[in-house]
Amino acid sequence: MKRKDYYIIPLVVLFLILYVILSSVFPKNANVIPFFLLLLALDHYLWASFKDRVFALKPWFAYTVAFGFWTPTALIVGVTLLSLYYPFTDWYVVKRMYFVGAYFIIYISKLFPILFLAINDIVRFFRWMIDKIRNHQLPRRSFREIPRDRLFLRIGWSLGWALFFLLIAGMLFWVYSYRVREVNIRLADLPESFNGYRILQISDLHLGSYGKVDQLEEAITCANGLNPDVVFFTGDLVNYTTDEAYPYEQTLKKLKARDGIFCIMGNHDYGDYISWDKPQDKEKNLLAIYDLYSRVGWTLLNNEHVVIRRDSASLGIAGVENWGFVKRFQRKGDVAKAIRGIENLPVILMLSHDPTHWEKIISKDYQDVIDITFSGHTHGFQVGINRGSFRWSPVQFIYEHWADLYSQTTSSGKTQYLYVNRGLGFIGYPGRVGVLPEITLIELHKE
Repeated sequence: MKRKDYYIIPLVVLFLILYVILSSVFPKNANVIPFFLLLLALDHYLWASFKDRVFALKPWFAYTVAFGFWTPTALIVGVTLLSLYYPFTDWYVVKRMYFVGAYFIIYISKLFPILFLAINDIVRFFRWMIDKIRNHQLPRRSFREIPRDRLFLRIGWSLGWALFFLLIAGMLFWVYSYRVREVNIRLADLPESFNGYRILQISDLHLGSYGKVDQLEEAITCANGLNPDVVFFTGDLVNYTTDEAYPYEQTLKKLKARDGIFCIMGNHDYGDYISWDKPQDKEKNLLAIYDLYSRVGWTLLNNEHVVIRRDSASLGIAGVENWGFVKRFQRKGDVAKAIRGIENLPVILMLSHDPTHWEKIISKDYQDVIDITFSGHTHGFQVGINRGSFRWSPVQFIYEHWADLYSQTTSSGKTQYLYVNRGLGFIGYPGRVGVLPEITLIELHKE
């Protein structure tokens, strides 16, 4: 490390201090500190690649560029320290939303120039090694003397700036651009009286991120206009605490369906993402969300079921608490308990927030019992490509099932389904690019 680069040492120490702070203030988010350290290392790597050229220019311009490049890092450190006295969750929701969004945009946009820089340096390294092997008897160039491909780097920077402006557009134009997706599912055992049954699914409202009630009103109006027989909400009503939902209570009451509205808990609904002064406070927060659902007329299914009857036929709707394969998520979902007593119904519909629950448990142990599972959780990463039948998103490297309809043929020859909703709200990045907020209308038909 050059002497002029020694500034990196106090930054690393500072991030270690932040880790201790985050462990007490945001226990679920303390594990992001190693990620921040990685970002710091990548920032330094990118900065070192062009700082000499910057400082060869006029001093005022060079220091302006340096200030702009490192200000986001300084701000995120400052905000973390400030959260000790003024909790981040107490910020006005719009300020909090756009602060987080700005960081997401800045760092995601840097990935392209960093990637192209890394590829360039790998090529330089191999060129240097080949030169060293072939010309071992001649004076050899040092690694630093091998030039970088400037055109290649310009392409990386151009793509980074293009992504930056695209993500800005996602915040301004597409974040509340609701899309209705209509899906027909055929079930062999569906009773005739449920033929054409209309299920509306919404998921991941994350009301702690909404800026105005009007935006949720628009979604509810759209949902009601689809005239559903039943509504499923598949978890994550809030981000941190139940009181985030209170400004939207009257709007939530407006959602209507003939056979009712059924909901489940998502990983954010338990209050696990902040630190509580007393265990009783966390329990009070949990009871508050139960009470809220009761007030707005939504039926919460915590490892429970209901039976919908039409004529002499019956259809089972079961819901489980959150169950996620990733260890940091809760594993409270109990399928056996949820369906106890309705195992012999011709059709059972399951609500489970995290699609990994279907992948790891439901699709293996309940193949011929549960017909369709409804999930959310992934948000489709809020950024991706959806063109016709083609779907791509970075989230697919984490979740095998992340959007739309999936199926498998069971051992008895039946077809079992999973539908993953892309979410109506957002968290982290306050925008949508390619993966728009979704209202799903699923119509059941007898095969």
